[in-house]
Amino acid sequence: YIQIKNQTDSPGATIGSGVTVVNIPEIPVSTIGAYGHGRCWVALPDGKTFVAGDITGSSSGSFDALYTDAVLKVSQNRWLAGGGTFTIPGAGDSITAMKFISALDASLGQGPLQVFTNNRVFSCNVTTDIAEWASLTSPILTESLIGSGAAGDRCVVQENSDIIFRATDGGFRSLLIARLDYNKWGNTPISGEILRCIVGDNPELYGDSSCVSFDNRYLAAIQAKSAARGIYKNKLVVLNFDPLSNLQEKKPTIWEGEWNGLNVLDFVTGFFNGVQRCFAVCLDSGLGNIELVEITREGELSRDNDATGISMVIESPVLFDESNSVGRSYKRLADGELSIDGIENDVKVSVYYRFDQSKKWILWHSGTIRAAVSENGFRPRIGLGMPAPTGADEINNRPNREGYSCQVKLEFSEKCRLISARFMAFEVDEPEFAKPLNA
Repeated sequence: YIQIKNQTDSPGATIGSGVTVVNIPEIPVSTIGAYGHGRCWVALPDGKTFVAGDITGSSSGSFDALYTDAVLKVSQNRWLAGGGTFTIPGAGDSITAMKFISALDASLGQGPLQVFTNNRVFSCNVTTDIAEWASLTSPILTESLIGSGAAGDRCVVQENSDIIFRATDGGFRSLLIARLDYNKWGNTPISGEILRCIVGDNPELYGDSSCVSFDNRYLAAIQAKSAARGIYKNKLVVLNFDPLSNLQEKKPTIWEGEWNGLNVLDFVTGFFNGVQRCFAVCLDSGLGNIELVEITREGELSRDNDATGISMVIESPVLFDESNSVGRSYKRLADGELSIDGIENDVKVSVYYRFDQSKKWILWHSGTIRAAVSENGFRPRIGLGMPAPTGADEINNRPNREGYSCQVKLEFSEKCRLISARFMAFEVDEPEFAKPLNA
């Protein structure tokens, strides 16, 4: 098959008699896309169809660019059996994202293209040999996941051999885990630990979430809001892959919770002079100006902009919980002790507690650790003492420091590392049964 293309002739050039001049179109107007297997893949505005650009190095490119600009042309789709576009099956679905999944020990190291819709994911496994397109007998598009779709193209990130994405229900999902759990009832998201961070997010703006992979973390900007300069997100939820980064037993990844302080429009990551760096395009605090903020790797800086302390909040799981045993005992919080290192600046430490299902945090202890106390910034024993006996829960008629199970919150004004925390409670006589409700 020979193409004679009119790319370099000047206007008015003479073309030989009987010769067909082929006008090679470029990539059409599209919504989203991905690059893989040497081609650009783009979704058309109808939301149902997508096309592949020509493979890099093919004849539709120009000699001056060593034919690499062929990726901007769309001529080889005409050879596709049954038509020149790919179409997702089913009604009601629209293409929301496109991402190639990695495949180790495979040609090019790339697996099939994953085409995400509102409620499903399709796998497009196409050979790189264009001559085979017209003779394909097996389906090119197959369903790789049913019941879970991506909210938008900026919230889909490839990590190792998996794809992590924000789903249309607002939660976050792993394509690999979702496929493993497909035969189980309740194919659930992987974001149950951060539900209270997601609550209140506008469902109509889920697709505007921005996500990126950097420093062995998955950063997802959520809680989208509209402003004159664009849609910004003022919270980040962070999935840390560090528990996987060792030669010992692999542990599950962990959510680090919520990062605050930025109004993110989008992320940009790449290699600059051989160094991988990550930037957040943000709105300033007044939402009137656009600014560029660099997100550094862990341990590179001890303060934001060398001036502002990097604060940290840690909430413990439920302490002294006896829900799995017969009965439960009534307790009084008695004492506590912290162990901290990595102190580079004076750190204000505030400790709070609450019992049972109370939503009110009670201040237990607050104080400042001076950075000059020890050369290596290590404080092995920081006592908290007994919580003040004053103060009571008037609604439930009991002291604040007493109950059945307890939770503790630690706040640090500067960067440091919590090594351990110990808390003590002792059993006290349980109050008499509550009085009956008034009729």
